[in-house]
Formats: sequence, C-alpha cells, structure tokens
Amino acid sequence: MITINCQSSIKLEGEKILYFDPLQRDTTHDADYIFITHTHWDHFSKEDIQKVRKDTTKIIGPQDILGKSLALGFGREDIILLRPYEEIELGDIHVKTVPAYNLNKDFHPKVNEWLGYVLTMEGTTYYRDFPKIKVTIKE
Repeated sequence: MITINCQSSIKLEGEKILYFDPLQRDTTHDADYIFITHTHWDHFSKEDIQKVRKDTTKIIGPQDILGKSLALGFGREDIILLRPYEEIELGDIHVKTVPAYNLNKDFHPKVNEWLGYVLTMEGTTYYRDFPKIKVTIKE
C-alpha cells in the first residue's frame, strides 16, 4: 500500500515498511527502512525520522546523511550510504539509485549526488525522486 503524505513524503507498506523523506508524520516507530533523497530540512526531518524509527531501522541516503544520522543516534552499521547508479539488495527489496537534481535551480545541484530511487518490492517496481512525487507502478 502506498501512502502519500505531505509534500514529498511517501510510505510503502508490504512485508517491510519503507518511508521516503518522512515529514509531518505521526509517531509510529514502524519503519524498517528510511530512504532520504537529500538533506534539506523538509526531506531530512530529524523530528519525523525519530517518530517513525524503531531500534532496527536502517537509514539509506546520499553521502551527506552520515553526520546527521549519527547525530540522531543511528549506529554506523544502520546507515547505508549510496551514490547515483548504485544497486543494493535489502533482503527481498532491490534498490537502484539515480541522480536527482534540478537543471535550473542552484539549491539542488548535480554535484551533490543526491538520490532518486527505483526499487522493486514484492513484484512491483516503484520510482521516487524529488522535488515532485512520482510514483510509477510496474507489475
């Protein structure tokens, strides 16, 4: 099930619960994985990450989430740093990263290596980038 929250925040529920850029969330402490596209306050909301995080949550994102994630109390082993065009397996979830940047805005430059995600979970493929919500389902 897909829940589109405010702005660019998405929750995917299946065998695992995934959040993308959690923002203005209720406290649930149910996230298996938190995916971050970039570290602007409205995509890396410290307060909302803490609301959905549980003891075993892994946080995934670009290189610049490391210090902020450690400051939130994530162990280094629970932080997965990625760059564009990388692929990883999170159990049965296949994740590919793509570059996410704006051509005509200085505050989302390509050089930052921020991320969009293409993931396949339970036979369905989803695509998530920023700053707009684009969820594509391919079965």
